[in-house]
Amino acid sequence: MKKILSLLAACFALTACESTAPVSAEKTAIDAVYATDSTISNKATSIGQVVLMMKSTNISSCPKDFQKAYENRISAWSKLESIEKKMYAKDQKKALSDVSDFLDTYGSDRGKAFVNLKLKWAEFAADIDKASSEIISANAELITSGIKYSAVYPKSGGIAFWK
Repeated sequence: MKKILSLLAACFALTACESTAPVSAEKTAIDAVYATDSTISNKATSIGQVVLMMKSTNISSCPKDFQKAYENRISAWSKLESIEKKMYAKDQKKALSDVSDFLDTYGSDRGKAFVNLKLKWAEFAADIDKASSEIISANAELITSGIKYSAVYPKSGGIAFWK
């Protein structure tokens, strides 16, 4: 029994001494962007506000390819913002409610959020499809870019994680 305990203690000591790879400055910067970004859809009350919050996110310390991916995502969301403006012009009260529903649902079920928005605004369905496709592609590009630096977008939230 003493031998087993000694062996376990030795294994634990060796495991505790293992070094971990240092965290790169790029990963640290991307993790900070992800942490900020993952709360945007929960804070925003409009798609325009999502775009504004993304634009105000500091990406200057991130690698250039990641910055480009983030800017591409802002551009994709800006296309959805232009649809939102058309919705407001057509029926502001309905648009306020539907955009709020979209953002509430987007945090937990992205696909359902887009489908519901299309159903409520059939006249913009083709534009919503195009914008959602661009957002999905931009999200994938952003996540892939982060992975190159060992950064992983938080699963629990945000506007980039796709369920």
